Amino acid sequence: MRPVERDGKLRRVHGLRREEVAKLAAISPDYYVRLEQGRNDSPSPQVVDALARALQLDEDGARYLRKLAGHPRTAVAGTDPQQVPDGVLLLLSGLREVPAFVHGKYLDVLAANPLAEALFPGQRE
Repeated sequence: MRPVERDGKLRRVHGLRREEVAKLAAISPDYYVRLEQGRNDSPSPQVVDALARALQLDEDGARYLRKLAGHPRTAVAGTDPQQVPDGVLLLLSGLREVPAFVHGKYLDVLAANPLAEALFPGQRE
């Protein structure tokens, strides 16, 4: 791996340092490290949205980050949830002998038929 020069310093990888992400999200580097390491499992929706913006996540990535943080129903202004076409929902409801899911880009469950919901409750939260 070739070192990358950034701000006059050699780096081994491309991307932002933890301190840079924290600064862009307007949180302390220590708090960011605790979040990254899973030592703080309850960031506010505002912090999660600030991190999504700092990391320049697309709407799917931001939604997935919010879901991981326990805020699946909050939204960054200007984003829309993925929509399952009506035809797919109709097909899904017609599948009565097998459980069936519709997954999003990050394997989040966007829709499920009744049997899938009965067998795997809570998958669409």
